[in-house]
Amino acid sequence: MAALGTALLAAVCSTASAHPHSWVDYRTEVHFNDSGQVTSLREVWRMDPMYSMSLIEEMQRDGEAGQQRLAADVKRTLSKSHYLTHLFSGEPKAKELPIGKVKPPSVEQSGQHIIISFEVPLKKPQSVSEKQPFSYQVYDSTYYVEFLHDPDDIPIDLVNAPSGCSAQVKSADPDPMLVAKAAMIDQQGQAPDGLGRFFSDTGVVTCRGE
Repeated sequence: MAALGTALLAAVCSTASAHPHSWVDYRTEVHFNDSGQVTSLREVWRMDPMYSMSLIEEMQRDGEAGQQRLAADVKRTLSKSHYLTHLFSGEPKAKELPIGKVKPPSVEQSGQHIIISFEVPLKKPQSVSEKQPFSYQVYDSTYYVEFLHDPDDIPIDLVNAPSGCSAQVKSADPDPMLVAKAAMIDQQGQAPDGLGRFFSDTGVVTCRGE
């Protein structure tokens, strides 16, 4: 089990026979400073009900200590995997932007779901234009966990953005051969590192000049 899947909890139940085995619906907030530059990306992840159930049972069994342990596991796992977040100036094929220090993620229960939220700051504020957009991808490299923008929420919210800025989600369009390859990997199989990128949505933010 890759990245988030392994470290959060070893006993994950899944009836799936191919990758992915767990799902996350997420939304983002792109934060701007008063100069109109992007400073951070805040993410809110909603874990799927089956995976959440395992985590909730663990938390309820051990009470506050269980929740603290889960939060510590989330922090340790995500910090080792770049928070599964990739930020770019331009399209995703451009050079990836370095990130700053991320504060400990928040972990809470909402109904049948576990919600994980955190903010990823850019090491240096990034100017945005139509020719040079700000973009991001969130994915598990081995595609054990699939990340998709939440269909029941505003996928990208622009916070303190100057007028003329807009955001869109570009859905992944993986090659059919990759889809078939992922379908052939069973639950115990090891997917090639980097597979998840091809199934990732891309968030794109552009700003028009005055």
